[in-house]
Amino acid sequence: MPIENIFSEKNHNRFILDHYAFPNKIIEFQQQAVNHIIGLPIKGQTVVTSTLNDEALCNKETMKGGDIVLIPNMREISWCSKPINKAESNFECITLYLSVIKFNQVLLETFDRDPVSIELLPKFAAQDGLIREIVLNIYRQYKQENYFGVAYIDGLVNTMILHLLSHYCSATCRVKNPKGKLSPVILRKICEYVEENYRKNISLDELASLACMSKYHFSRLFEQSMGIAPHKYLMMYRIEKAKHLLISTTLNIEAIALDVGYESVNHFRNIFRRFVGVNPKTYRNS
Repeated sequence: MPIENIFSEKNHNRFILDHYAFPNKIIEFQQQAVNHIIGLPIKGQTVVTSTLNDEALCNKETMKGGDIVLIPNMREISWCSKPINKAESNFECITLYLSVIKFNQVLLETFDRDPVSIELLPKFAAQDGLIREIVLNIYRQYKQENYFGVAYIDGLVNTMILHLLSHYCSATCRVKNPKGKLSPVILRKICEYVEENYRKNISLDELASLACMSKYHFSRLFEQSMGIAPHKYLMMYRIEKAKHLLISTTLNIEAIALDVGYESVNHFRNIFRRFVGVNPKTYRNS
């Protein structure tokens, strides 16, 4: 009887979740870890001997309920699973294959660290209640009808990644306030981009990408350089353009709102009043 895949779920670019049942006999197999692997025994017990990249990761460790297994990506694994008692039922395990892309995204956006500088450490038969509850919660979400949605699942995954970064990495990850400012070249590049594209919906991702930085790092360096957050700078630039049009043209308020990037004239009036202190009509008449 081969290993049975009882349940499988793929969540876009976040993870793949599988529920395996191992037959009650000695099983040997090899696996190349493309993503980070988190294993969670949920039924039965088995003795596992594992070799990771030709180095003995464990020697006849007993895997049982309450344990977790963590295998970083780009590792070659050789497993040998041997049941403790052949009279017992099959050994079952939930395995979450965590996307390296998702893992690195959280690392960059939260800690502004280069993924190359961080190594996730392998663990076997470890005890970690938080990881266990998160994986089980994700599993239950897909098995039950009252599914809370992608946002809830994504929150669980993010929490798990932050926990892994805080407890299972070769280097300590801490949120740090970036020092210094954007270089004059990058700052000019960002300002020119805003000048050329202010009529469009410019996202923080776009601006950070131009600066080749994470959103976290870029936002703080931009504010330290300009004294204002990126989204407020865009609003301020639009309002300055609107003030010029109000004085130098006869365009109506609706046309000016559209020209400076606001589809809703009411939203434009609110933003204008916030920055200028009066509404557009009063400003034009004054």
